[in-house]
Amino acid sequence: MISEKILLETIKYLEDIDNNYETILGKELSQKERILADILTVNEEWWELNDEIKRGLQLSFNKEKKANAKKENLEDEAVDVLMSLYLLMKSLGIDNLDAAVQRKISKNNKRWY
Repeated sequence: MISEKILLETIKYLEDIDNNYETILGKELSQKERILADILTVNEEWWELNDEIKRGLQLSFNKEKKANAKKENLEDEAVDVLMSLYLLMKSLGIDNLDAAVQRKISKNNKRWY
């Protein structure tokens, strides 16, 4: 689904954003403001993904939106959700994603699914 090379490039890209967040945003933020900004970004990207899903399933009331449904747009919005979640996790202090993923998989394996 994603090659190791692209995953590493993505992490570097997101680390660059994380390290230059205030410069990119153009203002200084407290830790709470950074977390709030990241939560709002995740929500924004989530709803944009929902819109693309709605378009793709031809469930939009807007005829123009239905006509413009493209897989590329869906992929872009899904990636935006993943990237914004990564930045939120960083702002929340979740730095060891390896351990968190392994722990969660272990918990899930103990369940029926």
